[in-house]
Amino acid sequence: MSTSHNFALNLNLNHLENSVIVEIGSSRAKDFKESSTFFFEKLSIKYKTEFFTIDFSDEVIESIPNSFTQVKIKDSGENFLKHFPNYSKKKIGVLYLDNFDIIYNEKHKKSLLKRVGDLYSKKNIDLNNENSAKIHLEQLKLSFEYLHPQAHVIIDDTSFRQNKWFGKGALCVPYLLENGFQILLENDDGIAFSKSN
Repeated sequence: MSTSHNFALNLNLNHLENSVIVEIGSSRAKDFKESSTFFFEKLSIKYKTEFFTIDFSDEVIESIPNSFTQVKIKDSGENFLKHFPNYSKKKIGVLYLDNFDIIYNEKHKKSLLKRVGDLYSKKNIDLNNENSAKIHLEQLKLSFEYLHPQAHVIIDDTSFRQNKWFGKGALCVPYLLENGFQILLENDDGIAFSKSN
């Protein structure tokens, strides 16, 4: 289970009873019970709310076990968020961004391409860090009008390196800070925000 969605265990989530959880980028973990998708499903059951997990890959969506009780959607995160009111009348209480993979180094790139295969090339998407940061920012901007006033935004694979933000949230972090959010938790694996009071 990655550190970033573990952040949720240390956040005030009382607002989830009146909001929903959205995960952009469903789990590819071999052991589903160790995945963010499984974790957020359990969280949604605890707070008696809906959880939407979205992924553009048929293979990923189909790999989610039949025991999964929440809503799984095969779509891009951008398209889902553009049509979010069609899915729920509630606001988003937790937004977890973890979709477009990033590359740490050449060794990691080779390993990543082995795991994701031609997932990106089939959709004519160039797998690079710049595109990852851009797509996460686009998704974040599309979510803004649907965020609950007490919403938490959690972004995986984001850290501060060599005096700049790196990873999936490289462009999201400055945008959130400029728009009234504050960093609540961070480590080398991810970062969590909430609206400043």
